[in-house]
Amino acid sequence: MNPDRIISAVFLTVVLTTVAPSVSQPFTFEFVTQQLRGVSFSDVGWIDVNSDGYLDVALAGNWQRATDPRTYSGILLHLESGRRSFPANPTRPFTSYGDNLLADASGLWHSSMAWDDFDRDGDLDMILSGTRAQGGAGAQIALLRNDGVDGFTATTPSIDPTYAGSLTTGDFDNDGDVDVLITGFISIGTRIARIFTNNGSGTFELTADLEGVGYGASTTGDYDNDGDLDLVIIGERNDGSFSADLYRNDRGTFTNTNTPLTGVAYGAVAWGDFDSDNDLDLAICGARPGPRFLQPTTQIYSNDGAILIPINTDVADLLACSLAWGDLDQDGLPELVVSGARDLVSRRGMAAVYRGQRDSGFSLGATFPGMYPARVKLGDYDLDSDLDLLLAGYSRANGPTTNQYQNGVPSINSPPEAPGTVTSDVDGHSATISWTRGTDEQSGPNGLSYNLKISSVGDGSIVMSANTLSPAGSRQMSGPGNVQHNVSWTLRDLAAGDYVARVQAIDPSYAASEFSAESYFSIRSDDIAVTVAEDVATPTYQLTSAYPNPFVEQTTIRYEIPRPEPLELVVFDVMGRRVKSLRSGLVETGVHTSVWTGETDAGILVAKGLYFISLASPSAGVLVMPVIRL
Repeated sequence: MNPDRIISAVFLTVVLTTVAPSVSQPFTFEFVTQQLRGVSFSDVGWIDVNSDGYLDVALAGNWQRATDPRTYSGILLHLESGRRSFPANPTRPFTSYGDNLLADASGLWHSSMAWDDFDRDGDLDMILSGTRAQGGAGAQIALLRNDGVDGFTATTPSIDPTYAGSLTTGDFDNDGDVDVLITGFISIGTRIARIFTNNGSGTFELTADLEGVGYGASTTGDYDNDGDLDLVIIGERNDGSFSADLYRNDRGTFTNTNTPLTGVAYGAVAWGDFDSDNDLDLAICGARPGPRFLQPTTQIYSNDGAILIPINTDVADLLACSLAWGDLDQDGLPELVVSGARDLVSRRGMAAVYRGQRDSGFSLGATFPGMYPARVKLGDYDLDSDLDLLLAGYSRANGPTTNQYQNGVPSINSPPEAPGTVTSDVDGHSATISWTRGTDEQSGPNGLSYNLKISSVGDGSIVMSANTLSPAGSRQMSGPGNVQHNVSWTLRDLAAGDYVARVQAIDPSYAASEFSAESYFSIRSDDIAVTVAEDVATPTYQLTSAYPNPFVEQTTIRYEIPRPEPLELVVFDVMGRRVKSLRSGLVETGVHTSVWTGETDAGILVAKGLYFISLASPSAGVLVMPVIRL
């Protein structure tokens, strides 16, 4: 089905409400007058492109009427470096960083974009897909690698290009680098949904071919709390039916759960923990088939032990819509921001903020002039600790439009406290990083998500990017942390070497804590195959290393167990007195690590000096290693 016939013709007569925003307390949003290029049939992003601590704007779409499309892809840099508030009369707070960034100087519409650190060099790259043609032919895709002061380098990744679809990124195989899910049309009438795995060398490989959809959206989140990223994909299938599919991720293999979700197209989908119970709830909006016309719908699902239960709410039914979760009023619970069309008969547009009220549903908090097809993004543009709004879409009055609203909520959000003790448990070439929850004055511990960063000790190269600026940990993009609400995460297929892990907490306003103390771990090399024969010694117990040693804040003890056996790992002082029990009980075969933070069992910091790590088991007897606290 031709995208112009379905989308462009329908939305050419959209009406943009021109009245000022209708606001109910505690929200006070102010329209920001500036010169952002209006785009529709588009995607937009709020990200820190040049690593100066301020969010910049990325736009890709059509800046003309849909009957005469003019495509654009560009980045606008925020010029307010050093200023913590909007200027009194902002005339041009952005400047162009690059217009029509693709190699052939073209822009794209029916577009989708995603930002992430694909090459793990510490800055954000962009992947962009869409089409230049009015009829939808000629899909294009580009990966724009951020080269810092040298700008962007446009490359063509080994990923199928699409239009009228979606791009979603995440570490789907838990190896530390960022993979890509792409949906949409690869040609007129042919829709795909495919996962391309990042090989870490700048190339991608097709690893999953799911049920194809177009005119849809996708999102990723660990809905079942098993430590990997699951998927929801909505859209129109190749047989013309509308769908919403939840795929469970099992170590990189995706299985359709056949969860009974409302099938929609021309819509959006987003995870968010609206009741702060430490699991992910789901919002879906879009069009569903009706007796004569497509009917708008919005549905919220509460997550109860990985079972998604539809709940009744007063959230407006929308199609050609966009969704975003975020705590805009600083009460510790995320609001739901929506924008889209109320129906296709009266063509009424709507954008609104709905307040989450834990056990009592949602209430309307603020409304704005509606646009559709819509894009909604949240980010703290002015660094005043609350989330501002970026809305893009189409209106009859103004054509393609991009509006920005400053959030003037009077309360001040304090960032969360960093997570507590971080530990690392190594099993072959896998490492599980665990931490105690952070704390937050507004949301409490269950409302937090987490950002995990892992680097190589030797050269400092990034193994898993947290998309933050070091060392302070200020964020380069707005949203939940990269491991979401989990308090442990397993990385697989790590190369031999020494690593360091750090974690930061993210609150529902997407404010970040400082990073935690460092946790060190090592992966042993297995490059040389060993054949066990009668004259080859069997594996032995080893108390291998403590790193760093001497240490100031913490040291990571590494030890190897040749067979499952109970053991005790204990710290003693020079007088032989027991200081701290690090591990006690049955331990499986393999290489393990434990962290000592220099505290006693009672939580008291020990004096500087010499201490001994003791590993005791029935078979090994007692192994001892000295460590020094500085």
